[in-house]
Amino acid sequence: MYRLSILLIIVIQLVNADVFIGKVVDSSTGMPIVEANIKFKHKNDEGTVTDTKGLFSFSGNKGDSALIEITAIGYTGLEKMVLLSESHTMLIKLEQSAIKLSPINVLADRSRISGVGQNFYRIPGSLSIVSKTEVLEFRDTDINKVISQVPGVYLQEEDGYGLRPNIGMRGSGLERSSKINMMEDGVLISPAPYSSPAAYYSPTAGRMESFEIRKGSSQVKYGPHSTGGAINYISASIPKELDFNGLLSLGNMVHKLQNFNLVCLPITMG
Repeated sequence: MYRLSILLIIVIQLVNADVFIGKVVDSSTGMPIVEANIKFKHKNDEGTVTDTKGLFSFSGNKGDSALIEITAIGYTGLEKMVLLSESHTMLIKLEQSAIKLSPINVLADRSRISGVGQNFYRIPGSLSIVSKTEVLEFRDTDINKVISQVPGVYLQEEDGYGLRPNIGMRGSGLERSSKINMMEDGVLISPAPYSSPAAYYSPTAGRMESFEIRKGSSQVKYGPHSTGGAINYISASIPKELDFNGLLSLGNMVHKLQNFNLVCLPITMG
């Protein structure tokens, strides 16, 4: 008798049980929405996701109602009350909506190799800096004159104006070395740093704010063929107000050098 009662209860539950089937589609195109999230409010927020055809299903007792919440990325969420007595597949349409993200501000900063703010005693190898004060004091536009004050840096003059510097460092030779990386604000300035590392050029030293020179073992992380050293040009900072300065030099043999800088304020986009 006990077994018969259990069997009868199971049969009654199977008769009263029903399966609800729903299909989630795009309201404008009618295409099924894959992996839409389905949450059952009446089942302690249990849920499921739609398959590749946009279908989902759940079981319950006939005549019961259920509140379901449908959400999908790129679509407006929807809550819908359904009845389990409905035998057909219910079509649920979601409207597309733009995804609103928080704004992202990208701020570029000039890259330095001197590790500003770090302990210089913990930097391996040798580090030399031609500071902004020294650049303004000497007013040199020739890169040969600027970095000639750095110990262990060798220069071979070629044109007298620093347009084509031949730079060597201690351990890499006295002539133009292919083991030295030339950078401006941390970016390699050599057109072919892998195939022709010695085919570098020198930006105008007169528009630079400072110079960083690394020797030893710490410069190897700044690019290929950098076992000899690394030189980084730091371009002038943007001033907070309009700035104009100039330099005019005259010498023998019709030597004339002019250098004028007009620096404007940065443009702020509203």
